[in-house]
Amino acid sequence: MSSEQYQRTVNSLDKEIADLEKKKAAKDKEVATLQGKINTLKKSINSHTSASTLNSKMRQIATHESDQAKKVRIVLISERRLPKNARSVLKPT
Repeated sequence: MSSEQYQRTVNSLDKEIADLEKKKAAKDKEVATLQGKINTLKKSINSHTSASTLNSKMRQIATHESDQAKKVRIVLISERRLPKNARSVLKPT
């Protein structure tokens, strides 16, 4: 590979890293927002909460926790993709 090709490769990887970090930051923000909603719901449950309201809040918490887990998985998958791409491109031929 010529030096220009290496530079293009490095530039491409830098762009990919920046894109993945931006996506990760957005997903991290969504995860934090969901955690805030979960905490708010948990705090709103007290000894005076009716059974039906309690069931409703517990369903909402379960839904938010499921959404949160999905977003965390997306972040982890994105983070795992980068090292493979970087190794395959920069591997000497």
